[in-house]
Amino acid sequence: MVFGLGINNARPVLKDVKVRQAILAALDRKQVADTVFPTGTKPATSVLAHTTPDYADLSTDLAFDAAKAKSLLDEAGWKAGGDGMIRAKGGKKLSLAISWFPNAATNQPALELVQQQLKAVGIDVTLKQGQVSQFATTLQGGDYDLVWGNVTRADPDILRSSFSSKLANFYRLPASSLDTVLSGQAATTDTAKRKQLVADAQKLIVQNAYNVPVVELQTQLAVTNKVHDLAFDSGSRIQLHDTWIG
Repeated sequence: MVFGLGINNARPVLKDVKVRQAILAALDRKQVADTVFPTGTKPATSVLAHTTPDYADLSTDLAFDAAKAKSLLDEAGWKAGGDGMIRAKGGKKLSLAISWFPNAATNQPALELVQQQLKAVGIDVTLKQGQVSQFATTLQGGDYDLVWGNVTRADPDILRSSFSSKLANFYRLPASSLDTVLSGQAATTDTAKRKQLVADAQKLIVQNAYNVPVVELQTQLAVTNKVHDLAFDSGSRIQLHDTWIG
């Protein structure tokens, strides 16, 4: 799964699909990738990276469209505030917090740019830094609005692990047709059927904005010809068990 914003779909503000879709439309992924990340980093075009089996290109659904984001927030009842920027409804400002953890140098600058992009459509965002060791407990406890992160796996079944309401359900999704699709792709032995089901799952996640994909993870390594037996696991993590220099 690409780097992005995991949404706590049980939060009152974020239960509204229009608000989630507005967040999705407000982000200029290419600007984030080009400004913050190493050359060659790709903006997200799905919740899965393009190298993952059964990836589906949803770049149209993830197109940057600030006007659409503003329109969706208008429809959801969040009107431009008196300060001309931050929106409000029923006397309450549209304020959200993004929880993040300092496990990569790109996290803070990426989120500061995301913060600016969301402010431009009227969403006030606070960046809430935690300790790396708190990441799992934050997801498990559900004490967050949005959380920045990614998951590296070699199989698209990571979608079921992450988004099925029948499993850990860290993102507090309601039971829906997505559960059926995710269970179906895990159960079938028909590769063509699985490909279609995985594509359907990606579409449901993106179109309902259960998650906000931003950029694909990229790792760049440089080694001399003296390094031998450097290996990677199926999730692209570096393996140094048998590595030697000579």
